[in-house]
Amino acid sequence: MLAVARLFFPLPLLIVGATGVTSPWLVMLTVVLAVAPMVFPKMLLGRPPGAFYFTGALTLFVIGALVGVMVSFDPLESLPLLLTILGSVSLMYVVANPIVSPRTITVGVTLLGAAFALYFATQYAHFQYPLERGTIARIARSVSSLFPAMVFLVPHPNAAATFLEGTFFLAIALAQSSKSRQRWFWWGVVGVVVYGLFISDSRGAALGVLLGVALWTMLQVPKTWRPPLAMLGGIILGVVGSALALTFFAGNSVVSPLVARAIHGFGGRYTLYRNSIELLHDYLFTGLGLGNAFAMVYSRYQLLIDVPFLYYAHNLPLAVWLGQGLLGIIGLGWLVVAFFRLVWKVERYAPHIPHRTLFRGSWLGVTATLTHGLFDAAQFSPDHWTMPLLFALLGLTIVLARRALRTMPKTEVGTKTPDRKWVLAALIAALVVMIAFSPKIMAQWRANVGSLYQTYAELAPDDRRLPRVIAQKRARQIFETVLQTQPENAVANRRLGMMALDAEKFELAVAYLQKAYRYEPHNQPTLKALGYAYLWTGHPVRAAELFRQVEFRSRLVDELHYYQHYWATQNRDDLSALAAQMAKQLRR
Repeated sequence: MLAVARLFFPLPLLIVGATGVTSPWLVMLTVVLAVAPMVFPKMLLGRPPGAFYFTGALTLFVIGALVGVMVSFDPLESLPLLLTILGSVSLMYVVANPIVSPRTITVGVTLLGAAFALYFATQYAHFQYPLERGTIARIARSVSSLFPAMVFLVPHPNAAATFLEGTFFLAIALAQSSKSRQRWFWWGVVGVVVYGLFISDSRGAALGVLLGVALWTMLQVPKTWRPPLAMLGGIILGVVGSALALTFFAGNSVVSPLVARAIHGFGGRYTLYRNSIELLHDYLFTGLGLGNAFAMVYSRYQLLIDVPFLYYAHNLPLAVWLGQGLLGIIGLGWLVVAFFRLVWKVERYAPHIPHRTLFRGSWLGVTATLTHGLFDAAQFSPDHWTMPLLFALLGLTIVLARRALRTMPKTEVGTKTPDRKWVLAALIAALVVMIAFSPKIMAQWRANVGSLYQTYAELAPDDRRLPRVIAQKRARQIFETVLQTQPENAVANRRLGMMALDAEKFELAVAYLQKAYRYEPHNQPTLKALGYAYLWTGHPVRAAELFRQVEFRSRLVDELHYYQHYWATQNRDDLSALAAQMAKQLRR
């Protein structure tokens, strides 16, 4: 009875998290469900998946998510992603402690993926994607227009690919391990999933799937063939990398339009990643908050505009660090290392287990998803309903690995290595001591706290915000304290300069921002804010030098036109003329 109840325990968390419903009664219910495993862990979750290694990683990951809600300028908006994370981790425990066979779980997950692939393929034209163009989109629209509209969910194509890439390998595993009649059915499922991946037109998913297929091929061939195949793979990667680099630096399509398109997409993602890393410096320890918090914080403090521009970091490690802070990224890294340590152990010591094909299908699905996560992170986007599948695959891999290692004699698994728990605990204690006694690290911590106060003061909804003056004053005091112990702290100088700029204290803004520029000369918000400070203090030549280094130049010109009209309404014709002059100059 408890096992059956455990099976349905994650569902309320996942449903409320995925739908984004924030009704007080539902929130209260899900919070109770989230706290329940802490009170009755074994009853509700079962045996920990992987004892110390996995449990420790998941604990840090969940604590980081809780911190991400507490530091968010609007915790209610961050709550759906927190519930999805809690439900996904619970689902991982449930799958790792199954009441049915792992094959039954694999069949269920694969059929779910196939049903979604059919839905995506038949409803594509009815989704009305405004940005999807090209040959693949035309094929998808032509085929799906033959089917009636039954839309109840409009997934982003990248989210669809994220959901399907994991089930692709499970479907292959079922096709390879089934009997003749069933085998044809599962190969048909593989075809449906492949078509769904194809029309998603996701380059990150294609890369993850290709890597998974290459690894599976390497594991299937005899060991004597593996070095030549690895060398061939290296040569192919070298040729492709050289072609991409040539196209990137040449600035046009030297190889093919497809390569040029891939480079163009990578260039945009590279800009986002660099800007996200720069923003991370301000929230290094705590992150800026889960879920929708990224959109406004990124726009306000990295692009210096007050309109949401991008809604997530499009990179899994960056999304976790920005959303869940240092604890979250350590938990994620620990989880990935523990996972592949387990995979290596099974592949080395138990290669001939009964469920070997299912095991490889599950861990290669995780590998493809994590690879895709380096270029996109649908799990931390508005389509965070894709997250449970990743954790279900993690749980499936763990239960199959447990059964594999349980059947092997201890002599074949190898001699037991010394317990490293105390070593890890000592390293963590040393790190805490280092942080506590390092002036630079403590200054960065205070700058992080000051950034949170400023963010809360400027972005929190009016009905959930402390008096703005108090929070803003607290942020200013923290930044000034930081500069007393570390005058070269770029975050404190830049943030104080931005506050002075907003208060129209332009000379003071120049003083702070010049110091920030000295220590971070390529930081986009510093370049832009100092450019404005120079412009409003009557130094258009200096301002132009900085503005020409700012990305999204066309948006900057639009902003200057806005300032031209704004200053005119404030009877500052001098500043209005400077804004018009600078806009005209940047258009050249």
